[in-house]
Amino acid sequence: MNRRAVDNRVMSKLWFSVLPKVYELMIDNPDAIVDDTSIEKMILWLQEICHDKNEVEKLVDANTRTFEFLQNENVFSNSTSLAFALRLLGILCSSQDVYLTRNSEKGKTFVERMLQKTISKEYCMVWREAMVRDAWLKCWSSLLDCEYGLNLMKTLG
Repeated sequence: MNRRAVDNRVMSKLWFSVLPKVYELMIDNPDAIVDDTSIEKMILWLQEICHDKNEVEKLVDANTRTFEFLQNENVFSNSTSLAFALRLLGILCSSQDVYLTRNSEKGKTFVERMLQKTISKEYCMVWREAMVRDAWLKCWSSLLDCEYGLNLMKTLG
Protein backbone atom coordinates (compact mmCIF):
# COMPACT_ATOMS: atom_id res chain seq x y z
CA MET A 1 0.00 0.00 0.00
CA ASN A 2 1.38 3.38 -0.92
CA ARG A 3 2.01 6.15 1.57
CA ARG A 4 -0.79 8.39 0.26
CA ALA A 5 -3.40 5.63 0.74
CA VAL A 6 -2.19 5.06 4.30
CA ASP A 7 -2.24 8.82 5.01
CA ASN A 8 -5.81 9.06 3.66
CA ARG A 9 -6.99 6.18 5.87
CA VAL A 10 -5.37 7.72 8.94
CA MET A 11 -6.86 11.11 8.09
CA SER A 12 -10.33 9.59 7.62
CA LYS A 13 -10.18 7.95 11.05
CA LEU A 14 -9.15 11.27 12.57
CA TRP A 15 -11.90 13.24 10.83
CA PHE A 16 -14.62 10.74 11.75
CA SER A 17 -13.60 10.92 15.40
CA VAL A 18 -13.64 14.73 15.28
CA LEU A 19 -16.96 15.16 13.42
CA PRO A 20 -19.24 14.86 16.48
CA LYS A 21 -17.18 17.58 18.20
CA VAL A 22 -17.41 19.80 15.13
CA TYR A 23 -21.18 19.33 14.99
CA GLU A 24 -21.43 20.13 18.68
CA LEU A 25 -19.41 23.30 18.22
CA MET A 26 -21.58 24.35 15.26
CA ILE A 27 -24.72 23.89 17.31
CA ASP A 28 -23.60 25.19 20.71
CA ASN A 29 -21.00 27.84 19.88
CA PRO A 30 -20.66 28.57 16.14
CA ASP A 31 -19.25 32.03 16.80
CA ALA A 32 -16.10 30.32 18.12
CA ILE A 33 -15.28 29.33 14.52
CA VAL A 34 -13.16 32.25 13.42
CA ASP A 35 -11.38 30.60 10.49
CA ASP A 36 -13.85 29.67 7.78
CA THR A 37 -11.06 28.03 5.76
CA SER A 38 -11.21 25.12 8.19
CA ILE A 39 -14.89 24.69 7.34
CA GLU A 40 -14.08 24.74 3.64
CA LYS A 41 -11.36 22.12 4.15
CA MET A 42 -13.86 19.92 5.93
CA ILE A 43 -16.34 20.34 3.07
CA LEU A 44 -13.65 19.35 0.56
CA TRP A 45 -12.81 16.29 2.65
CA LEU A 46 -16.49 15.33 2.87
CA GLN A 47 -16.85 15.64 -0.91
CA GLU A 48 -13.80 13.42 -1.36
CA ILE A 49 -14.85 10.68 1.02
CA CYS A 50 -18.37 10.55 -0.39
CA HIS A 51 -16.94 9.01 -3.56
CA ASP A 52 -16.47 5.81 -1.54
CA LYS A 53 -19.66 4.05 -0.42
CA ASN A 54 -17.94 2.57 2.66
CA GLU A 55 -16.82 6.02 3.78
CA VAL A 56 -20.34 7.43 3.26
CA GLU A 57 -21.69 4.67 5.49
CA LYS A 58 -19.25 5.77 8.20
CA LEU A 59 -20.35 9.36 7.74
CA VAL A 60 -24.03 8.53 8.20
CA ASP A 61 -23.36 6.09 11.05
CA ALA A 62 -25.03 7.06 14.33
CA ASN A 63 -21.62 7.50 16.01
CA THR A 64 -20.77 10.51 13.86
CA ARG A 65 -24.11 12.15 14.71
CA THR A 66 -24.41 13.58 11.19
CA PHE A 67 -28.19 13.20 10.99
CA GLU A 68 -28.61 14.44 14.53
CA PHE A 69 -26.69 17.58 13.52
CA LEU A 70 -28.71 18.13 10.34
CA GLN A 71 -32.00 17.81 12.22
CA ASN A 72 -31.06 20.11 15.09
CA GLU A 73 -33.10 23.35 15.09
CA ASN A 74 -30.07 25.31 16.32
CA VAL A 75 -28.46 24.82 12.91
CA PHE A 76 -30.76 27.61 11.72
CA SER A 77 -29.64 30.05 14.40
CA ASN A 78 -26.26 30.85 12.85
CA SER A 79 -25.16 31.44 9.27
CA THR A 80 -21.96 29.37 9.60
CA SER A 81 -23.84 26.37 10.95
CA LEU A 82 -26.60 26.60 8.36
CA ALA A 83 -24.18 27.08 5.47
CA PHE A 84 -22.19 24.03 6.54
CA ALA A 85 -25.36 21.96 7.03
CA LEU A 86 -26.68 22.88 3.57
CA ARG A 87 -23.40 21.97 1.90
CA LEU A 88 -23.26 18.69 3.81
CA LEU A 89 -26.87 17.94 2.90
CA GLY A 90 -26.16 18.36 -0.81
CA ILE A 91 -23.04 16.21 -0.62
CA LEU A 92 -24.84 13.41 1.19
CA CYS A 93 -27.86 13.39 -1.07
CA SER A 94 -25.84 13.36 -4.25
CA SER A 95 -23.60 10.56 -3.02
CA GLN A 96 -26.18 7.94 -2.12
CA ASP A 97 -29.83 7.29 -1.43
CA VAL A 98 -29.91 8.36 2.17
CA TYR A 99 -33.08 8.45 4.19
CA LEU A 100 -33.14 12.24 3.96
CA THR A 101 -34.53 11.83 0.45
CA ARG A 102 -37.48 9.68 1.54
CA ASN A 103 -40.92 11.11 2.26
CA SER A 104 -41.62 11.84 5.85
CA GLU A 105 -43.42 14.73 7.48
CA LYS A 106 -46.50 15.88 5.53
CA GLY A 107 -45.35 14.07 2.39
CA LYS A 108 -42.16 16.12 2.11
CA THR A 109 -38.65 14.83 2.42
CA PHE A 110 -36.25 16.18 5.01
CA VAL A 111 -34.30 17.77 2.15
CA GLU A 112 -37.37 19.63 0.85
CA ARG A 113 -38.27 20.86 4.31
CA MET A 114 -34.73 22.07 5.02
CA LEU A 115 -34.36 23.87 1.69
CA GLN A 116 -37.73 25.57 2.02
CA LYS A 117 -37.24 26.40 5.68
CA THR A 118 -33.95 28.15 4.86
CA ILE A 119 -35.72 30.71 2.67
CA SER A 120 -38.80 31.11 4.89
CA LYS A 121 -39.72 34.39 6.59
CA GLU A 122 -38.95 32.83 9.97
CA TYR A 123 -35.26 32.58 9.07
CA CYS A 124 -34.93 35.66 6.84
CA MET A 125 -32.16 37.12 9.04
CA VAL A 126 -29.91 34.12 8.40
CA TRP A 127 -30.94 33.99 4.72
CA ARG A 128 -29.60 37.53 4.28
CA GLU A 129 -26.09 36.22 4.87
CA ALA A 130 -24.25 35.66 1.58
CA MET A 131 -22.64 32.45 2.87
CA VAL A 132 -26.07 30.90 3.46
CA ARG A 133 -27.37 31.83 0.00
CA ASP A 134 -24.14 30.50 -1.53
CA ALA A 135 -24.45 27.23 0.42
CA TRP A 136 -28.11 26.91 -0.62
CA LEU A 137 -27.10 27.21 -4.27
CA LYS A 138 -24.22 24.77 -3.80
CA CYS A 139 -26.60 22.34 -2.11
CA TRP A 140 -28.88 22.56 -5.15
CA SER A 141 -25.89 22.13 -7.46
CA SER A 142 -24.97 18.90 -5.66
CA LEU A 143 -28.56 17.73 -5.67
CA LEU A 144 -28.82 18.21 -9.42
CA ASP A 145 -26.07 15.61 -9.85
CA CYS A 146 -28.53 12.90 -8.84
CA GLU A 147 -31.93 11.68 -9.97
CA TYR A 148 -33.56 12.64 -6.68
CA GLY A 149 -32.42 16.25 -7.06
CA LEU A 150 -33.61 16.49 -10.64
CA ASN A 151 -37.03 15.16 -9.62
CA LEU A 152 -37.15 17.53 -6.68
CA MET A 153 -36.40 20.49 -8.95
CA LYS A 154 -39.23 19.45 -11.27
CA THR A 155 -41.61 19.07 -8.32
CA LEU A 156 -40.79 22.39 -6.69
CA GLY A 157 -40.62 24.24 -10.00
